[in-house]
Amino acid sequence: MKCEICQKNEAETAIRIGESSDEELYVCKACAEKEERKRKKKRDRTRKEQLSEDAEEISDPLMKEFVAAMSGLGNVLDEVIKSAQKAQEGRAAESGTDSKVPFKIKSRDKKVMFAGYLHLEGIAMCGEIDAVKRAMRAIGLELCGFDTEGLSDVGHIYCIMHQGAADKDKAERAAKAIIEQEHNARKSQIYESPRLYTDAICRSLAILKNCRVLTDVEYFDLLSPLRLAAQDDFLDGITLAKIESMMKRLGPFNMKQPEDSEIIFAKNEERADEANSIFENVFMNEHADHELGDESL
Repeated sequence: MKCEICQKNEAETAIRIGESSDEELYVCKACAEKEERKRKKKRDRTRKEQLSEDAEEISDPLMKEFVAAMSGLGNVLDEVIKSAQKAQEGRAAESGTDSKVPFKIKSRDKKVMFAGYLHLEGIAMCGEIDAVKRAMRAIGLELCGFDTEGLSDVGHIYCIMHQGAADKDKAERAAKAIIEQEHNARKSQIYESPRLYTDAICRSLAILKNCRVLTDVEYFDLLSPLRLAAQDDFLDGITLAKIESMMKRLGPFNMKQPEDSEIIFAKNEERADEANSIFENVFMNEHADHELGDESL
């Protein structure tokens, strides 16, 4: 059968006619790759235009600036960020301190919130964490992750740092904006980049099934994308409650004092054996197959 696009090469795969259509075209590999690149450009352009429109429609100056900072609007945005940062530095100098304290986020969003922290795996998968951090700095706040044992932003768990009562309202509004951004990022990964989303999950499962030594920090980091998969009912063989229980036990906010190297290595071996046993029969299920598509699994 010939490719239904170029009518020259032999058809090797099937692609959907449109993003929301179930009808398919049978095409050659070259046409499939060309079509995917074209669709990706269209999605990126649409997303950037929507973010720009969102920024224009928001009446709250703080949130307008925040949404704009996450949309990558170019040189004009850079100047806004620089001005905001300069103003913030001036206020800090006047007060004689730039110290910040963690903001207690009051949100009942069980998907994004974890142990009182923001779990931003979706934004991380989209490669937008640095943009969010810059946006936070532009309004005088900090989005802080956990850096330990050579790993940065372990498990993509974050807290918001602010300067106390004066920044409380600002921090609350920023937290709401970030939570909304995280939900959008997760949807984007599932419907626009299912292969990348699945890759993160499958890599974690592959390591946890086969590793021979495993630090508690690495264990926690590998569980992060699996928490998203469990929330979406994409996994068989393990529950969301089990994954979250393990994350709470392993989390970088529960790190203990350094121990003797021999003791550490022995614990890493035991931890790997535990992971091998727990995840031996954990797999992505038929629901994941249906939602993410055959091509991603």
